[in-house]
Amino acid sequence: MAGSAPVDFIPVDRADAYGFARRVLVRSRYVRLSRPDKGLIRRFLIKVTAFSRAQVSRLISQYRETGRIEDRRRRYSKADIGLLAEVDETLGGLCGAVTRRMMQRQYNVFDDPRFERLAGLSNSHLYRLRQSVTYRRRRLTVTRTRATQVSIGERRKPHPAGRAGFLRVDSVHQGDLDGEKGLYEIWPCHFPVEIKDAKGKKRKTYPFDKVTTPYLKLKSLDAAAQYLRPGVTFEQLDREALALDDLAAAGTVNEALVALFA
Repeated sequence: MAGSAPVDFIPVDRADAYGFARRVLVRSRYVRLSRPDKGLIRRFLIKVTAFSRAQVSRLISQYRETGRIEDRRRRYSKADIGLLAEVDETLGGLCGAVTRRMMQRQYNVFDDPRFERLAGLSNSHLYRLRQSVTYRRRRLTVTRTRATQVSIGERRKPHPAGRAGFLRVDSVHQGDLDGEKGLYEIWPCHFPVEIKDAKGKKRKTYPFDKVTTPYLKLKSLDAAAQYLRPGVTFEQLDREALALDDLAAAGTVNEALVALFA
């Protein structure tokens, strides 16, 4: 290694580099080597593969656990990143957990094949994709300052004439009731879970598996049917709820907002 310091290596294909790293670890019997010899093999792989020290460490750990070295990265195409940008543009850039749940519903509930890979997107990787050049180019918009102002909205009671499926949707918080926060949005949202810490104090956590739509949260309640109007069933509401997928419904809401504030 000391003699090869001035020598430059050209990085090869990632799959070839993984195969080379495994062959080196097998031939050198890496698991049985002493600590100094393991450090030498590690430095050699960093030099030849052009991987970072952290990458090589992950490859070695994978080899020790499974005996193999595989590319575990989930690859997302420019089309996937563009689709994520489209989702954020339609929904207004919601938090990562809600956006992930929306994309999972698009694939698992509404059978949209475009979301096959994005349905398994992790929270950290979502934010990394949002920082990518492809995403920023797709979402780059310029909004000029508006010279006139319009009223935010009017608080009034809805009049559905006895028909089911109507929700009052405001662009602002609807207020509190008995200390509980009112409705903010109709998309999937966080529902808290209370836990007790070591000191016995109650704390609220917001796990991802509790991110769901208000309608599905209503259905999950015990004896939820008692909260429905007479003659209204969940079967009827299911048909209405699944008539449009989440993105189409969001587009309809956006069009209504444009018309409302025009």
